[in-house]
Amino acid sequence: RRMQFSHLSNNNGLSAKSSATYQIPKPDLRSYSGVINAYAKSGDGDRGATQAEMLLRELQKSYEESGDDSLRPDTQCFTGVIDAWAKCGTKKAPQHAQEIIDWMHQLVQTGQNQNVSPNIFSYNSLMQAWSFSTEQPRGMVRAEAIFNDVIMKNVGKRTRPDSVGISFAIIVNGWAKIGNIDKIDTTILNLIDHCQNHTTRSIKPNISIINSAIITYSKSDHLNKATKSWELFCRIKQLRKEGVWDLEADIWTINGVLRACMHVAKDEQETALEISLKLLEEIKNISSIIPNSSTYCILFQYSLTHSSTSSEILNAIFKQCCRDGMVNDAVLKELRKLTPSQEIFNSILGVLGNDAADFETSNMFATHNLRKEWSRNVKI
Repeated sequence: RRMQFSHLSNNNGLSAKSSATYQIPKPDLRSYSGVINAYAKSGDGDRGATQAEMLLRELQKSYEESGDDSLRPDTQCFTGVIDAWAKCGTKKAPQHAQEIIDWMHQLVQTGQNQNVSPNIFSYNSLMQAWSFSTEQPRGMVRAEAIFNDVIMKNVGKRTRPDSVGISFAIIVNGWAKIGNIDKIDTTILNLIDHCQNHTTRSIKPNISIINSAIITYSKSDHLNKATKSWELFCRIKQLRKEGVWDLEADIWTINGVLRACMHVAKDEQETALEISLKLLEEIKNISSIIPNSSTYCILFQYSLTHSSTSSEILNAIFKQCCRDGMVNDAVLKELRKLTPSQEIFNSILGVLGNDAADFETSNMFATHNLRKEWSRNVKI
């Protein structure tokens, strides 16, 4: 059933006199676009995307029948519907998104609507739809084909280089979700090559692309995952130094490499330890990198895998966490896992205070009156 804006054009609730002096405006492109975007952001899954597409088809039909330019759909309106399908997450969503792109090309080629040529945002939404496909790796193969055949072939022509960073992120994140390290490596090398090429140097990647790759390395069974993570970390530092891009590692980059060093093959354990020590020096030397609560949770876990986890080591880590104001419940729970008794746990907390905490309490920080300055920098 076609969705109508009939409630906007009747006179319910208005007297004859008031309806004569006040005319309710007819819905136009802006009206339709607003509702389509609302459906796209509704989180209503298949229903929201279906309603958005119904509205779009109604709008295009109204334009064709009336010739009214105020009803002519544009690229942004179509892209809103593609985005709705991308966020839908159902099995058939990518195909629906693909059909919208194909429809846009048809309307342009037949002259029915010259205002709907797909742009990079349209294709990014389409790639996102395929990357979210429930049928992997088929979905990512389709997304990568769009990336190579449409996005990269048009960089600097029809595609703005400063928007292509989002395209790279979609591909890296998509391969990361299914753990394909080889594809991630290829995509990042491709990104670096384009950033070093003067014609495409204005591509603006985001550090989240690198972080996503490193996190994938850390979760993998790769024999040299610590080394791979460290080499990528060093590569982005060098590229920044050379002025190729302005990416700078953040604490999540550091956390990712530390995680990669935690569970490594026996042959890489010594190397992983060396990398971890270098990372701790990076934290000290780079003012923009501030350890967060996750960093200290990782350090606690790391101490378990690479040492006898003596109370002195736990003491030192917890003391620094307190100084940085990053103690939260997750830190306390991680510390509790590594302490064999309540006495040792309480003695560590007593390094910087006299309050004792119950070893079995599930919400220790909230339950016990620990010093507020210990958590002053924790972001809620």
